[in-house]
Amino acid sequence: MTGEGNGRPQKYRVSFSSTIGKRMKELGDIAAWSGRLDEFSRALPRIYRRLREDPLGFGELTQRFPHTGVVIHVGGVAPITVRVAIHET
Repeated sequence: MTGEGNGRPQKYRVSFSSTIGKRMKELGDIAAWSGRLDEFSRALPRIYRRLREDPLGFGELTQRFPHTGVVIHVGGVAPITVRVAIHET
């Protein structure tokens, strides 16, 4: 976990593979087709913001890899649920 710097909370870096990016685009297309694009489009930035501000506070811890310092959390903002790997440092 990062500390604070100059009175402002540190932001965490969020990254994902091109495969995940393509899948999110597909899911956006499905949301549009099913009439849920507005809901989907509002959820994505909320998830991103929560991961940038407090990744360990997002969702539920489901797995821990103590030798690597990585934990897996599952969380979501309707209608999206994500599984994320978080490096604890």
